[in-house]
Amino acid sequence: MAVASGVVLAAVVLTALFAQPGTMPAEDTPEEARDLAREDPGSQAVEVEVEVWPVAFPQASGITLVFDDGEQGTVAVDLDTGEQTPVALPQRAGDRPYRIWRLGDDHVAVAGSVVAADMVGQLGSEWQLPDAAFFVPAAEPDQLWLIGDAAGAADQSSELTARLIDLDGSQLAAIEVDATGVEVLRGVPGGLAVQTGDGALHAYDLDGRLHRDFLGETVVHLLDANAEQVLWCDDACGRLQLTDGLAALEGFSVTGGVGGVHETPSFDPSASWLSPDGLHIVAVAMVELEDGSVDRVLRVYGQSGSPITSTRVPLGEVRGVWSPDARQLLFTISTPPGSGGPQIMGQWRAGSGFRTFDVKPHLDGLGQFIALDTEDLPSPL
Repeated sequence: MAVASGVVLAAVVLTALFAQPGTMPAEDTPEEARDLAREDPGSQAVEVEVEVWPVAFPQASGITLVFDDGEQGTVAVDLDTGEQTPVALPQRAGDRPYRIWRLGDDHVAVAGSVVAADMVGQLGSEWQLPDAAFFVPAAEPDQLWLIGDAAGAADQSSELTARLIDLDGSQLAAIEVDATGVEVLRGVPGGLAVQTGDGALHAYDLDGRLHRDFLGETVVHLLDANAEQVLWCDDACGRLQLTDGLAALEGFSVTGGVGGVHETPSFDPSASWLSPDGLHIVAVAMVELEDGSVDRVLRVYGQSGSPITSTRVPLGEVRGVWSPDARQLLFTISTPPGSGGPQIMGQWRAGSGFRTFDVKPHLDGLGQFIALDTEDLPSPL
């Protein structure tokens, strides 16, 4: 698999990773979220376990990850058996905001022109979706936004047509986006978000109406979204904010310390994940402690915005995806090429906490990936 792209910040920390204590208060929290908080150990010593393949999670993950191989295909990896299977989902070379995405429970969309596949059926069950320059996720898990057309490709100097489609490729909505100096980001509840050159965030609703500055009049980072909520932060990204759809009503802010430790966090705009059910947020942050020291942590927050648990992570590009049932976050950390550092595969699971493994050379240079339930896939792939 090709070396993953992305900028990393510094040399790798090759020491053990330690979780910090934390609890989520029970008040004003749904019963399920309280149960998960009680189950989660909250305080644990977590080490990167070297030369373990397949990864040995405390209980079977039941997950198969499908990776972009960085070239013109994909590789499916059963996390519990370690079996790797090339899956012929044809892709075009070149950079696109998303090269692979889960569409519904068991479909995969890849950057071709755009190609999708039903992974439950035979591998020949691929179909060409309507021509597009690229795709971005929709807020609904079984929908996709197709942007532009293959001929007009990535030229965003004028209007682009954005089409919302379902699993069958049927068109649900079509809007014209004024793409002059604008980057199309992704779907949000009730529409499609775009960002201007000065960092302002606008959104089109499904009728094509433009909602300007729908998350405020300053520079905004759109971090993630599910069918009902948008996760975002301002330019400094010192706190995470959760908003309902296009209403721009602040749900809560995530900030502050864990276990009574005072800290000043700075969240990574490229590494924050809102669970599909809205019960959890997982985010990478640099935190400055009261004594002036700095940690880089991967932290889990509950629905109220209170921290549940966290673990230190080395510098490097972090990618993450939720399992279809939203109870696991699977993540990778790609350390700098030539550094001799680990290639980390990790899991946070509600009720079990964090687990991380060095998966070199078995999965070296991981690219974008999605998570599918192994039991839903044909065997063998």
